[in-house]
Amino acid sequence: MKKFRSCLLFLLILLGGLFLLVACGGDEDPKMDAPVNLRVTDDDYLTWDPVNDALGYFVDVDGEEYETETHRFDLFELTSKPDTYHIKVMAYGNFREVLDSDWAETKYTVSVPQGLAVKPTKDGKGMEICAAPSQKLSLKGKLIIPEKINGLPVTVLAEDAFAGCKNITSVIIPDSVLEFDRAVFEDCTSLTRVKLPAYLETLSYFTFDGCEKLSLISFPDSLLSVDTCAFRGCSALTDFRFPDSVTQIYASVFHDCKNLTSVVLPKNLERISSYYVFGGCENLTELRFSEENDRYTVDQNCVIRREDNALVLGSPNAVIPDYVRSIEGYSFWFSTGMTSLNIPASVKEIAAGAFSYCNDLSEITVADGNTAYKADGNCLIRTSDNVLIKGIPDSVIPDYVHTIGNQAFAHCTMTEFIIPDHIQTIEQEAFASSPNLERIFIPSSVTKIGPYAFYYCQKLSVTVPDTVQEIVTPGKEAYVFYNCKSVYFPFDLVSSPGSITEFSFEQSHFWRCGLKYDGAYPYVYSITSNHYLFRSHAIPPTRIGYTLAGWTTEEGGTVPEFPPVCPQLTFEERKELTELLKDLTLFAVWTAE
Repeated sequence: MKKFRSCLLFLLILLGGLFLLVACGGDEDPKMDAPVNLRVTDDDYLTWDPVNDALGYFVDVDGEEYETETHRFDLFELTSKPDTYHIKVMAYGNFREVLDSDWAETKYTVSVPQGLAVKPTKDGKGMEICAAPSQKLSLKGKLIIPEKINGLPVTVLAEDAFAGCKNITSVIIPDSVLEFDRAVFEDCTSLTRVKLPAYLETLSYFTFDGCEKLSLISFPDSLLSVDTCAFRGCSALTDFRFPDSVTQIYASVFHDCKNLTSVVLPKNLERISSYYVFGGCENLTELRFSEENDRYTVDQNCVIRREDNALVLGSPNAVIPDYVRSIEGYSFWFSTGMTSLNIPASVKEIAAGAFSYCNDLSEITVADGNTAYKADGNCLIRTSDNVLIKGIPDSVIPDYVHTIGNQAFAHCTMTEFIIPDHIQTIEQEAFASSPNLERIFIPSSVTKIGPYAFYYCQKLSVTVPDTVQEIVTPGKEAYVFYNCKSVYFPFDLVSSPGSITEFSFEQSHFWRCGLKYDGAYPYVYSITSNHYLFRSHAIPPTRIGYTLAGWTTEEGGTVPEFPPVCPQLTFEERKELTELLKDLTLFAVWTAE
């Protein structure tokens, strides 16, 4: 009986244990789903689909474990050598309620780059490297530049080394590299990120010029200078911070970085160019130093040199502080988005080109009490000599102004401009590089035109009055009308009042034109038939209030025999027309608009 009771007790205990085991098993915490769809993006980020209720993730790269709170992890510098990397990802949550997921695994292979060309450096102690010209489009994805070749360290990236490698997405440069030649990665249009070498001191000319997707750069603490146009056209840059080691920043560094919003300047900066460093940075709203700088300060988005209170650089939304004494040339160049300009009373000097290409300007004012400058008719005028310093398309030039100054209307967007008949001098680059300018009327009051005055106005047709006595300052190059579409002169090349020798395939110079005048404004009355025949890509001459209907061989004739511009002709047609018009003069037929 006792034996039976003992067996029964044992059975009950066993059944109770099983019951407890089942009960506990029913309360076991669930396990999280493992991450899926692991993939590496073009910019070297490992990503995966988010796991529900995950608080974060563990990432294992070849045995080294990392943690991230998002479903995205940066592999760029962890995969810096050609190899196959074994990668695992695990999701974790609240350990008391849910168990960690299983590991999800993938592999990432970084290949040894092919298509590279090398040669020994001049001192024979290292190697200079570049992409073989025929292989530039074959280089794709992540590029890891080798540290050594044939036992020698790679120390130099050659001129244009990887320029035009449009399929490279990221680059790691080994610490053995000490020098960049110019334009190393120019026009690498798919490049998104770069790790620079640890001992690089100079970022050379045009290094990343035109790298429109570049957004991340890992800088070394050794960097001392950033050279001209280093980041020009890098439109994906938004927030940029110079390493504090940088002491020199040269011209046009951020030219046309349209999405740049903030720049942090280095505390050790010793020199920064005034030559349109931020030209075209239309969204730049924040400019500051990382820490206080001894030579410069930033005030209201203007960079100001402390020793003389000179404004060196400004951004489109800058306000010129009321203690600034001078504004350097090109300091606001290409400040698109700048709609108004107010010159404080403290300003005594404004250099040429300070506000060139500020195409959105609609208002110019000068504070009361300024004795050096004044605003009149939306013109900025220097009071000492009444020279017009800066104008805008709707400027009304006061009648006491006799000189249009250096770059006063350079890069303007207007299509037509009538220079008033009290202007006597048009100075250097006054209307240069105005891409939309089609018609400009120069009055007989003008006697002098400076160098580059209408340089690269590619749509312009202009008639030069016979009152002009000097074109360019003696001893200087001309290029007054270089690449203007059509220029009509009353004199010939030999007797012109300047060395007008500039020509381009697209432009047409008409010499020995007969002129007449509507008041002070000349218009073309006649041209030689030879010029007509061989200027088939010209733009017709212009006249205020009139349109050229065509040309006739009859002086005073009102019915055109030939169109305003000679049409494209076959060789036989041109030969026949040349014989017909040989040594004749063609007279303009004008019709009122």
